Amino acid sequence: MPPRAQHELEEFYDKFRPRAYSKGEIIVFPGETPEGIFLLSRGTIRQYDISNRGVDLVVNLYTPLALFPMSAALNKYPNRFFFNAATAVVAREAPVAELREFVRGNNEVAMELLAQAHRRLDIIMRRQTLMMSSDASSRLAYEIMLSCHNFGERQKDGTYTIRLNETELATRVGLARETVSRQMHELKNKNIVKITAEHISVVNLTLLEDGLANYP
Repeated sequence: MPPRAQHELEEFYDKFRPRAYSKGEIIVFPGETPEGIFLLSRGTIRQYDISNRGVDLVVNLYTPLALFPMSAALNKYPNRFFFNAATAVVAREAPVAELREFVRGNNEVAMELLAQAHRRLDIIMRRQTLMMSSDASSRLAYEIMLSCHNFGERQKDGTYTIRLNETELATRVGLARETVSRQMHELKNKNIVKITAEHISVVNLTLLEDGLANYP
């Protein structure tokens, strides 16, 4: 986010009390018509639905300075998704009417919010394309690449650390846990990733991205 837009957005939200949420805590439930929109200050928010088989279907992840749940709040219809804290989270909530008025008077913030919405839409469309036209390995590679860029911790040696395990990855790509485990083993053998019980280290992000270039 451009520094000026970030400063003005944070200044607007500073008048609202920060709220802390524990990992796993649900902040917004399906069926609710949101009265406010949260600005995420710290942590990661997971937006998801639950399938008929009881499997979590992750739609989106939100990192600091993201606003949620924008669509339901602005369009005044009941929210369809769970929003929960994927990590410990701090967020502030502003009434929808006040945020609308603020955005109307701030073109730079409005343009940045529009850009964010389109970036998320592009990610969803790319993921959908991969699910329809490619194999499990490319779907998993794309999700790992996104995780590196969105909330990965870049180390001094150029590797990325992602605080995820294979079960969490499986919910994001809609694959069985066993399938993800096999694909991760192949990436490990190619020296693209290293795996521990708590995180994944991406050793060669360029090689991972190069492999995705062959898919639409």
